[in-house]
Amino acid sequence: MIEWVLAVVGGVFLIMMMYSSAFITLQFVAKRRVAISKRLSSSMWFSNVIVGPVLLGWFGLVLILISGGDFFAWSFVIPDPISLLIVLVIGLLIAFAVVISSSLVERRKGVTDSNTIRGKSDVLLFILLVVILASVTEELVFRALLQQMIDNAVAQNFYSLGHQCP
Repeated sequence: MIEWVLAVVGGVFLIMMMYSSAFITLQFVAKRRVAISKRLSSSMWFSNVIVGPVLLGWFGLVLILISGGDFFAWSFVIPDPISLLIVLVIGLLIAFAVVISSSLVERRKGVTDSNTIRGKSDVLLFILLVVILASVTEELVFRALLQQMIDNAVAQNFYSLGHQCP
């Protein structure tokens, strides 16, 4: 039981440290680059330009270290092309629906929100950063890292229960 608790606490702590370093990096870049700072103040979702790659890099490094480079031992599978295409189409449809509906609501209310997506380049950047990069990072965080840490701890706990000497 203690292994499970340690896996949860250790995994959550590790994730919190990675997110903290990503936001510290964001603040560092925003202080040094005026253009990025102005863009962040007008579009909060733009923070994923910095936060997303930092998190993806951290999680990739941690997964390589924990798995010893053998991702398939950690139940990491590459989906078949049809599944990837289905997920991509559904994700893009949802992303376009979110972008269009938020634009329509803002226009109807006459609100100029700081998170407004302006122009085609913002739509493409939003889809790349928020829909694709954030979802891949989230899957790596929770399915590839935290869930596997918990599964390994629980499996070891049940293995030791089943193999105790009478």
